[in-house]
Amino acid sequence: MNEHANTVLIVDDHALERKIIRKRLEKDYTILEAENGQEAIQIMSENRDEICVVLLDLIMPVMGGVAFLEERRRRGYMDTPVIVMTAEEQAEKDCLRLGATDFLSKPVNPDILMLRVKNVVNVGQIKLLEELRYLKDHDHRTRLYNAGRLNQEIRKRMRDFPDNRYTCIRMEIERYKVLSSFWVEEEISAFLLFVAEKIEESAKLLKKPIYGRVHADVFWILAEGDAASVEGFLNKLQKGVNKYDTENPIELAFGLYEVADTRMTPDAMFGRAGIALRKQLHHPGNNVGYYDETMEEELLREREIVSEMQAALDNGEFIPYFQPKYKLKDGMPYGSEALVRWNHPQKGLISPADFIPLFERNGFIHKLDLYMWEKVCSLLREWIDAGLNPAPVSVNISRVSMDNPEIVDVLIGLVQKYNIDPALLNLELTESAYMDRPDLMLDIIKRLQQAGFVLMMDDFGSGYSSLNTLKDIPVDVLKIDIDFLSSNLQGSKGERILASVIRMAAWLDLPVIVEGVENEAQKKFLEGVGCNFVQGYYYSRPMPLSQYESLLRTVKQTSA
Repeated sequence: MNEHANTVLIVDDHALERKIIRKRLEKDYTILEAENGQEAIQIMSENRDEICVVLLDLIMPVMGGVAFLEERRRRGYMDTPVIVMTAEEQAEKDCLRLGATDFLSKPVNPDILMLRVKNVVNVGQIKLLEELRYLKDHDHRTRLYNAGRLNQEIRKRMRDFPDNRYTCIRMEIERYKVLSSFWVEEEISAFLLFVAEKIEESAKLLKKPIYGRVHADVFWILAEGDAASVEGFLNKLQKGVNKYDTENPIELAFGLYEVADTRMTPDAMFGRAGIALRKQLHHPGNNVGYYDETMEEELLREREIVSEMQAALDNGEFIPYFQPKYKLKDGMPYGSEALVRWNHPQKGLISPADFIPLFERNGFIHKLDLYMWEKVCSLLREWIDAGLNPAPVSVNISRVSMDNPEIVDVLIGLVQKYNIDPALLNLELTESAYMDRPDLMLDIIKRLQQAGFVLMMDDFGSGYSSLNTLKDIPVDVLKIDIDFLSSNLQGSKGERILASVIRMAAWLDLPVIVEGVENEAQKKFLEGVGCNFVQGYYYSRPMPLSQYESLLRTVKQTSA
């Protein structure tokens, strides 16, 4: 019911009864009339926000009063009060069960009618004001405190108990921007409500907590005590949220700040918790970050990168570098991996380590992936037209891009646009992306392979897989980092593991590329265990486009 609603709907099949009621109320209210429940439902659907009360007869043709009350409940019109006009006790019980607000005995006394209507309207407006007050202080998706009320409550707590110890927790949902971009509004609301329920359940482990949703996937929690005292809460919350999708667990990220000065504003406190959270995201496998004073400078650098990233993409500042791959048996180059560099007009080349993790967190990596894929396709077309007969170039596919349900169509569209063989554009995805959601990845991989693309699994062995999973992974090539090997090759555990992976891959007809090769000893070991291809500084560092094109011109790119 609207706070300013001033319309009474009279539902009665007797015109005389409606006339008597209308005369008594029309000085104070706008009157609408219906001869039966069916007409009344139609009128309510068109004028629901204006109607402050319904006066309902029970015995009517077409649709009687009880049927009207049932339909009202089904349609969700329960916030509009109904006064039933009847003299039957049993009917009163049925109507109360269906949500009637009050009763009048027939024949209706006009003065009592007026008082009953005013009472019902006043009660309804009081409830409405209470609801508006609640909505003003609470987030509409989660029913937790909103940012404004959070600030008020935290300031009050700090003012009333300034000598207590406090820990601020900033919580975010990893890959939320990507997930929510593919969800409809109802799915987003259902998920956020689920998270809020788990926060409320887990918060019972905290001492005098205050918590709420600030915006999007950002939640704030304040608890009394030091950082160690909230560990149980963090663990329980993560386990609870994992239950939302047991096949594809949703990871939470936490930043913790132990309040040093209770005179700080809540924004300043949770800003520091946010810095700790950002720091944590640089270290996969650990979902909790802790603030220290050295983090402030890093936050400023990240803000600067974010402020420039779109302009850099528009201006073509992101450029491909190429690291050749070599066939181990003859030492000849065969294809390459395209790696992105940021050629900043003032700062020069910026390392990918300074911007890729940030872009993966804020979702910008999806735009950068698309840019690099198209850039490589365009260059492959140029090299073909120039008669350079290029070998395949591999490009990286981030976990963010793998979440795009249209990724297969996008990649097929690119090779068709530049009229190149899909086998020339090799696609590298990380093992962790596959292992996190194997069913979804399996479908995407199979569709890409059917379209003619070669799929490479990057960083195999760095995640959770065992050698036995090789038989289930439908990729075409494995890439393994030389970090499997320790500095002392002889008899090392890493040597045995790497040799086993390479040999098992050979049994499965899977070529292997070992990357990160930096010295002669590593090369000789790989030759001895049957490795196919290598990549690393021992052979070549990543090189700019002009240098790689020179390599294409001087070295015949034979087939593998």
